[in-house]
Amino acid sequence: MKIFQNSMWLVILASLIATGCSTVPLPKYAKRGDFVTIPLGGTKTVGNSNYLTKSDVTVTVTDDQGQAFPAVVSRLFRIYADPSSRYSLLSMDADSYLFANNVSYANEGQWMLQFVMPATNSFSQIPAAGPATIDVASTEVNPPADPGERQINLEPRNLNENLSALPFEILDGDGDNITSEVYGMGHLELGATILVTPDNEVGLLNNVGGAVYVFEYSTDSFIAVDYSGVTDEGGGLPHLVKTSPDQHLQLSTSRKDLGGNLTQLKAVVINPYGFRDDATWVPGTSYYDALNVAFSWDLAVYVGQGIVDNTNWQSHVSLVAEESYYIDLDGNQILGVTPVLSKVR
Repeated sequence: MKIFQNSMWLVILASLIATGCSTVPLPKYAKRGDFVTIPLGGTKTVGNSNYLTKSDVTVTVTDDQGQAFPAVVSRLFRIYADPSSRYSLLSMDADSYLFANNVSYANEGQWMLQFVMPATNSFSQIPAAGPATIDVASTEVNPPADPGERQINLEPRNLNENLSALPFEILDGDGDNITSEVYGMGHLELGATILVTPDNEVGLLNNVGGAVYVFEYSTDSFIAVDYSGVTDEGGGLPHLVKTSPDQHLQLSTSRKDLGGNLTQLKAVVINPYGFRDDATWVPGTSYYDALNVAFSWDLAVYVGQGIVDNTNWQSHVSLVAEESYYIDLDGNQILGVTPVLSKVR
């Protein structure tokens, strides 16, 4: 039954992408200790950076007595529409109202935030049952300059809400303390990620057909130890993955053991119709940011080992500069633009 409920819940969340009109908590009421989920906004428009993390966001619940209760952010993840959904189909239609009315970008997903309804605050106060508000604050989240801009969900047209005063209701009593892991939320969060991006998008000149990326990493750094303490040489393997659900985007990857504790990962990204900047994008082409590829791995399998982290990743992973480059629509290497790496999670 819980699996079925979870499936239905995810269907409801996915439908938010197509509507782009509901920055409201799901559900709109909760007991102390319950989990609450909020759509933050579009994956292409809401963030000041490519990736948001839990540490980028703070959540505060204020009851009708004016008492403030900091909440623990438990999950932050992205969801995307089904490839056969109405939104995905509209993303491939040049006459779509998505573009005619400047509603959204094509193939955009949503950032979803989950937090635990606080049971008390630093003054040992208990949230009063009744009307309340939720404040989501972050320097990495873009407030909309105008509700008509392509920033889905941050200021819905039908509710005229914003993330600093989301209406909510606190129910009396304590929740059932079911952890989010029961519902699989932990598996939806981003894995450890190193992102490859162009150092100079202007140099792409809207004449780019794809990219070739060649990574090398220390093999032993990604050997995992499972929860029973057994070494699993394949459990922590990194993978090169797309950062966009764009159906015109093609990604092929290969892995090669170079010996001497060194492994090569190679990715080729192409779109025969090309990649464009936001201002000149047309259906069929991909946005520039679809060129970005993520070098990702499951940090959880390390069970606290943390071999590769934010401080030492450059000692374990590198991009082979002479073999990594962008190509134009004729297949020629584009000069003056270099792929660069950054650790984003």
